[in-house]
Amino acid sequence: MMNGELLAARALHLSLTALIVTAIFVRPTVFQQAISERRLFAPILYIFSAICSIVLYFVVSCMDPGYVKKDDADVEPLEVIVDDEAGGSNDEDASLFQVKHDKNNDSVKFNLKPHQRCGFCRLKKPMRAKHCRDCKRCVRRFDHHCFWMANCVGERNHKFFLLFITSELALLVWSFSISLSGFVKPADGEEWISVNLLLVIADIFIGVFVFVTFILFTMHTYSAFTNNTTWESISKQRIPYLSKLTANPFDMGFCRNFYLFCCVCRAQDWTKYYENAKSNLLKKTTTTTTGGGGYRKLETPARGHEFSDDDDDGEETTFSREQLHTSLKVENEQS
Repeated sequence: MMNGELLAARALHLSLTALIVTAIFVRPTVFQQAISERRLFAPILYIFSAICSIVLYFVVSCMDPGYVKKDDADVEPLEVIVDDEAGGSNDEDASLFQVKHDKNNDSVKFNLKPHQRCGFCRLKKPMRAKHCRDCKRCVRRFDHHCFWMANCVGERNHKFFLLFITSELALLVWSFSISLSGFVKPADGEEWISVNLLLVIADIFIGVFVFVTFILFTMHTYSAFTNNTTWESISKQRIPYLSKLTANPFDMGFCRNFYLFCCVCRAQDWTKYYENAKSNLLKKTTTTTTGGGGYRKLETPARGHEFSDDDDDGEETTFSREQLHTSLKVENEQS
């Protein structure tokens, strides 16, 4: 991630928050009246809520969203296995090899199946992980890359993202209700805009943010209760392990889904959940009744491509000689 994007996103968030809070306290709102009468509970609570929202923003923005690391127990490096003739060079001085990710090329073989590998990170990709081209990393239970946060939303920080959206939505609605009490009606009606310009600008931003955050709050609350992600919802037909199933294989009921979303911090083995759910789903829907009383067999994903995501294959990968296996024996032992 470029430092420029990080600084721009955070500076913009802090600037807009400062604008709204300043407008609330500078203009003659009920907060200004409460401060003059030494009724400080509501103004202090408002400032505390704004600070908590800023802290949550930086938590989500700076937190590891669940990057796939080569030291993880369920991750191994991607290695290519070729014979000497297909390796591209027999020169002992050659240290690098360019390998295209062509699934139809039998002369180039990998130690990982197509559904397991990321050609960009050159690592084994756990289930539900996806490579983010903005962060240039694979993210576990990838939801989306948030440009406002300048960070991905994934398995580790998704719960904090929802918490931030919830607190931000509540703060924005509260800010709007307070701002309404600060508008002044001048004697000359033509001066209304100039007199209330600061609150007008603040309320325009508040209105836009309320609309956006309400949509995000609805989407991610639904995701939390259904164990789904934005990426899986939008790109279901592009994800082979979901495109052939009629139901979400990770949905385990509202309570358990929400518990996994909020209370479990360790990385999950989603393959285990998927296999259990798929076997139960296939048992129930192996045959389905048609309108004419006949039956049709449920179409299932082709074995070996159930978890694949073609976007993560990469056009080509560079391997060092140490990473290049020159014997097909390893491949034969794995198959």
